[in-house]
Amino acid sequence: MKTSQIDPVTSTLIDAIKNPRVKQKLHELNLYFYNRKHENQIRDEISIVINENSDYLAMTEHPKSRNGAVDLSLYPVMNKDESSLIATIEFKHHYPKDLTIPAVQNSIISDLTRNLSSQTSHFIHIIQQRKMHKKPPVSDVKFLQRNSDDIAYYTCLLEGLDKFPLKYNKNSHSITVKSEFIESTYTFDIYSLM
Repeated sequence: MKTSQIDPVTSTLIDAIKNPRVKQKLHELNLYFYNRKHENQIRDEISIVINENSDYLAMTEHPKSRNGAVDLSLYPVMNKDESSLIATIEFKHHYPKDLTIPAVQNSIISDLTRNLSSQTSHFIHIIQQRKMHKKPPVSDVKFLQRNSDDIAYYTCLLEGLDKFPLKYNKNSHSITVKSEFIESTYTFDIYSLM
């Protein structure tokens, strides 16, 4: 069930995503790395912005165990021990039509229901829509056939899966960046899980 309340962690995530530094990073990724996905680079940039502009300490790939690592964990700045963990955030980056692929769906559900040090509290799904204006000089743009002008159908498909959490708050923010070759719109769907 989708509701509209915004918790403090979601508010911090939204502020970080809206930060000009994140838009600049997306521009650089779109310009120089158009042939691959950018999940880790985006996550790391959001982590830097949170560390520089909030009351949280953001740690990527922490805590880590042999079962994996939490993509991003938040701690209060004043108390940095692991018992003060307040949010475990997982990230995924996809193109719209990726969401029709069962393996992708299962991977998302796995992150949504993950419990490493604690249950996943927030999930940031980055959906990148791309348009090619001109063929880049060196490499083809991979997976353009997975693009769609409208992502609503694909997010509804995902949220309608049987194992998708029933209770969540969802907030979205989109950023469009352009280069001579590629225009990308990155939509950040931020799920606060209950």
